[in-house]
Amino acid sequence: MFKHLRYCLFSLFMLLPVTSVAELPKGLRPVGEASLSFLWYDVYQARLFNLQGQYDGLKAPLVLQIIYRREITSQVLVEQTANQLRNKVPEAQMQLWLQELATMWPDIRTDDQLTFHMKTSDSGDFYFNGQLLGSVEHPGFARAFINIWLADDGRYSRMAKQLRGEPDS
Repeated sequence: MFKHLRYCLFSLFMLLPVTSVAELPKGLRPVGEASLSFLWYDVYQARLFNLQGQYDGLKAPLVLQIIYRREITSQVLVEQTANQLRNKVPEAQMQLWLQELATMWPDIRTDDQLTFHMKTSDSGDFYFNGQLLGSVEHPGFARAFINIWLADDGRYSRMAKQLRGEPDS
């Protein structure tokens, strides 16, 4: 019976569609690290990686890893992303991006990792706990998204400096 069950499961597995596998670049080196906390709640720890180990602008490949320290629903993630992008990109463009992210991002539990690999200024891959979630390819998306964490004029400029490996002033 187990032999038959194993054969059936193997056969079903072979019928699944083959998808392309995206991988993070090899040889990534840490650039910087920062944490976000509100009052006594730790929200996440963020790390930035590239091939040089030193920030050199928004040049691909650039990888941002976020390790969440609390539960957050995918809806809240999308809403917070909207808050950060608002007034930085046209509303119609932002809504298109947010719709795509809403279908891709899962709910987050404590210690889950969401990683973004900026492949070009227009495209990037999202990973959840090391597994590819999907890609977003729209003009300017990757640059605008990663700038939420790296731009000097963002909500958390001190954190941006830490991620870029710059000393606190």
